[in-house]
Amino acid sequence: MGLPAQSVLAWKITLTIFQAIAISSTLYRLLRRYRIQRLWWDDYVVVIPLVMDIVYTVTFCLEFRDSDPSLEKVLESYWLQLFFFLTIVWSTRIVLALSLGRIFPPTHRARKNSIVLAGIFLLAYVLAVVSPLFTCGGGEKSWSNPCMTSNGIILRGAFMSGADLTADTILVLFPLAVLWKIRLPRRERVLVLAVFSSSILTLLSALTLTIMAFSGIDLGPQTNLFMTGLGHVEAVTSLLVCNVAVVATSLYRNTRNRDNEESLDVVESTEKTSRPTEFDQVTPVSFTEVLEGTFENRSSSLRLDDRSEDKSRDFEGVRVL
Repeated sequence: MGLPAQSVLAWKITLTIFQAIAISSTLYRLLRRYRIQRLWWDDYVVVIPLVMDIVYTVTFCLEFRDSDPSLEKVLESYWLQLFFFLTIVWSTRIVLALSLGRIFPPTHRARKNSIVLAGIFLLAYVLAVVSPLFTCGGGEKSWSNPCMTSNGIILRGAFMSGADLTADTILVLFPLAVLWKIRLPRRERVLVLAVFSSSILTLLSALTLTIMAFSGIDLGPQTNLFMTGLGHVEAVTSLLVCNVAVVATSLYRNTRNRDNEESLDVVESTEKTSRPTEFDQVTPVSFTEVLEGTFENRSSSLRLDDRSEDKSRDFEGVRVL
């Protein structure tokens, strides 16, 4: 028994809303980083999935209308849909790898590893794009046409799904391994780890798409709509996740600023009776400093435990709050 009939309008409305949120979060990210003059490579790269996602959303809104068969044929083109999808999900993975690397100094091993990881993702993206040339016999195939198989498994789909799941798993585990060494207050430590491990959402969406594609489940008469919709779900999740650090930083700052305003009178009265000396002042590393990668010119340092070298190393940061 297959899935019940799908509502094309419901799919389009729901996905358009989430796509609008993802696009807005990306624009907010770029505007904020530009305003505080913290643009870096991850911000430049995120323009690619932003543009692709806008076009990807428009093509989905124009699909499944049956009003113009020639337009429908173009919109369902294998290369058109696949190229947008792959570019969005893989470029956002590159953004996440670079975003993690930017919080460390240029000479730190974690930054170098993050850049290497971004390069691996770029290579995987190229292989994913060109693999249909060798397994599907050209670019005229649509989503519904079969490609080269082995033991009943579509080789192109197996490679792409395997690469998706592997990359998202790495993006969940790698930040945990790297950021676990950073000494932060307990609450902020949990926030940092949660933000950089949010790729688990992308992993879940990729896993769902893989299960539906290879499980043999009867998806009903509108299989093409359902699978296309799941592809958009993974794309929009990827774009949202790669911006969550910036959004979380702003929310955290706004919340903390409100708390500071409420306790301003208490702080001022305390300063009058007990003002610390220059040597007593402490400038701890903050949650927003970690997320925005502002470790460059501060006299106090953030200490990392480098277990591979059996010693701790310090690096400096500048407070932007």
